[in-house]
Parts: sequence; C-alpha cells; structure tokens
Amino acid sequence: MEQFLQMIRDAGPLIYVLVFTTAASRSGLIGLLAGYAAAIGLIELVPALLAAALGTIAGDEVRFWVGRRWGAKLLARFPRIAAVADKAVRILERHGLWYVWFYRYVTGVRTLGALPVGMTTWPRWRFSLANLGAGSVWAGATVAAGYLFADVWNAERLQTANLVALGLLLAMMALGWWAWRRLDAERG
Repeated sequence: MEQFLQMIRDAGPLIYVLVFTTAASRSGLIGLLAGYAAAIGLIELVPALLAAALGTIAGDEVRFWVGRRWGAKLLARFPRIAAVADKAVRILERHGLWYVWFYRYVTGVRTLGALPVGMTTWPRWRFSLANLGAGSVWAGATVAAGYLFADVWNAERLQTANLVALGLLLAMMALGWWAWRRLDAERG
C-alpha cells in the first residue's frame, strides 16, 4: 500500500490524467482510490472528482460512437458480446432512459453498456444528456465512497476495509444481477 501511495505522490498532476483514462476505460475502482487519496491529502478532491466524471462520460461517448459506427461488424466478429448486446438492446427498448442510468452498476454490462445504445436509433443528443447525468452520479458516488470510508481504510484496519469493500462489491453485484434479471423477465 505504501508503494501505491508513493506512486501517487510521485505522479503529481499527472495522477488526474490517470484517473481520467482509467475511468474512461470503465474501472469503477479508480473512483474509490481517487476518493481515498483525496481524503488522506495526496490529491485534491474536486479535480479527482472531475477527472473521474469526465473520464466516465468520455469513455461512454466513445463506446456509443463505436456502436453507431461499427457495432454490427463487432458483434458479428465477437458472438459472446453479441448475446450481451442483444439483451441490453431489449432492455433499452423497454426501459429506455433507465437502462442508460443503471448499466454502470451491472457486472458484465458495465464495460460495453453504451455500445448497444449506439446501435439503436436513439439520438446522440439524448444519450449524451443521459450519459452526462448518469456518469456524473456514478463518479460522484464512487469518489465519495472512497473519501467517506478513508478512515476505515487505514493501515491498522486494513482487514476491516477488505471485508467492507468485499461486502459492498458483493452487494452491488447482487443488486445489479437482481435488477438485470428482473428487467429481462419483464421483457419476457
């Protein structure tokens, strides 16, 4: 852990670029780490939050664009992704805006969530507005969680932190699985 913290100290302002690019690639963990680093004074909270939000939003905008431009070709080439994308499109058709707000929380869909939206007739402006709100909430929630739980994640309580993190991860995965199954069952 000390090596990780030293890496953050050494990175200086470039750490915000790392937060942005990691958030763009869909790692929710970076928000937790950025929040923790801000809580212990290694980085500034507002720039970390902005980097995480802008990265999340930009990454989904790119995935939407890729879906719009090359979606059918990608799915033909990767049939395992096609099954997830087909299910996502069915849910999007039934629940629209709710899909865009909640795909970030479903394991297995989070990384590709915007790609199927780009393959539909959804207008870009509508996706971008929804993505702006949903990405901001996602980034805010993950950074805030890291910031608020920083006192639990100190060296003396690392074991507790691991259990808390595992519990939160399992709860979010269970909630995402339940919501995904429920939405899919409603679709029939």
